[in-house]
Amino acid sequence: MFKIKRLTWVIGCALALNGCAFTQKDQSMAGIEIKPVTNIRHANASPRIMYLLGRYHQGKVDYPRAIAAYEKALAAKPDYAEVLNGLGVIYSILGQHELSLQHLHKAIQISSRETYLYNNLGYAYLVHGNEAEAAKALEKALLLDPKTKERIIIC
Repeated sequence: MFKIKRLTWVIGCALALNGCAFTQKDQSMAGIEIKPVTNIRHANASPRIMYLLGRYHQGKVDYPRAIAAYEKALAAKPDYAEVLNGLGVIYSILGQHELSLQHLHKAIQISSRETYLYNNLGYAYLVHGNEAEAAKALEKALLLDPKTKERIIIC
C-alpha cells in the first residue's frame, strides 16, 4: 500500500514538472491577437428603462434626476407620451407652467385617447390659474371615460 501511494506521488510530480519544463508555442495561433472590449453598452440606454428610472426618481421627489432620466428617454424616443406626461407633471409641480403645458399638449397629440393626460392637463391649467381651460380638459377626460369622475384629482 505504501509503495502504491509513493509511486502515485512520484508520477504526479513528474507529470507536473514535465508540463512546466516543456512549454511549447502552438504555431496554429500565430498571428492571432486578442484585444479587450473597449466599447461597453449598458442596458439603461433603453427609453423604457429611462422612463422607469424617471418614474422612480419622481416617486422619490428627486425631480432633477427624474427630469434627466426622462430627457434621456425622449432623446431616444421623442414621441414617448408617458415621458412627456411625467415631465409635464413635474414642471407643473415646480411652477414651470409653460413647460408643463407644452409637454402635456405634445403628449395628447401623440396619444389623444388617454384619459389621464387630460386629467393632468386640467390639473396643470388649474394650478396655473386658468379655470376655463382646466374645465375643458377635465370635461374631455370625462367624455373619454365617464368612470374618470371618481379619479379626477382637484386640489
